Amino acid sequence: MKSGIIFFVLFFVSTFYPQNKNSNINSLIAAEFSFAARAAEVNTRDAFIEFIAEDGILFRPTSVNGKNFLLNREPAAGLLSWYPVAAEISSDGCMGFTIGPWDYKKDKDSAPIAFGNFCTVWQLQKDGSWKFLIDFGNSNDKPAEIESPLKYNTDFARSQNQKIVEPLSADGLILLDKQFANETNSNGLQASYKKYIDSSTRLLRDELLPINGTKSIEEYLSRLEGKHEFIPADGKISSSKDIGYTYGTLLVHKSPSEQPIKYNYMRVWQKKKSSWIILAEVTNPLQ
Repeated sequence: MKSGIIFFVLFFVSTFYPQNKNSNINSLIAAEFSFAARAAEVNTRDAFIEFIAEDGILFRPTSVNGKNFLLNREPAAGLLSWYPVAAEISSDGCMGFTIGPWDYKKDKDSAPIAFGNFCTVWQLQKDGSWKFLIDFGNSNDKPAEIESPLKYNTDFARSQNQKIVEPLSADGLILLDKQFANETNSNGLQASYKKYIDSSTRLLRDELLPINGTKSIEEYLSRLEGKHEFIPADGKISSSKDIGYTYGTLLVHKSPSEQPIKYNYMRVWQKKKSSWIILAEVTNPLQ
């Protein structure tokens, strides 16, 4: 996921989220900050175990049950730090996503030696806490721009009448993901993405700084070569059916004579009015 305090130019600068949008957006953002703080207090592995859902997914290197994977690993040395710069939440207040920069230090007193960005999808639990369902990210060079952490109202209070609902099977969203995959095969990347991105969309690609907003994404896609084949695997959607995620495998075919390059991918989707938009998409080589 992360390694934190860094800085890349995201489409939105840090902003306050109004309470009247959804009081839970503040608790979601607070959970991400608490997650990062816990990693500094104990270690990265133990913080992940504390904040991951029982069925939460990590990519090691393919998708695995993250909690089981972490419980079978010893804590690693070093300090991974991160913070959110943007967040969204479902209309039922029970699923949300966060995105931001990370950095890694050998110890708390040394300078960062690795940088990147993360994208995390969260689910509200019955006890009122947030646990993450899936976490994925990329690595990149040290950013030239320093992005401020997302600000939020720390004096939040969740409604006592909040109904906690479990995420749903993402069958319909996976069908949309498959439709998108078919469109990229038949219409090409630029034409296909154009239908599903807007000014809020963010792409995370390994070794690249975040690619944010329609214009930057279209310019990036125009430079790509080869056939991109997305193979959806699974996902989940909020009970309000307006935020969800999908993940799977991406095969990049450079030429018919070469073996395709394999990647993991994850997409965060949001329904805006009657259309689904990609909020964030992460791809990373499957190594």
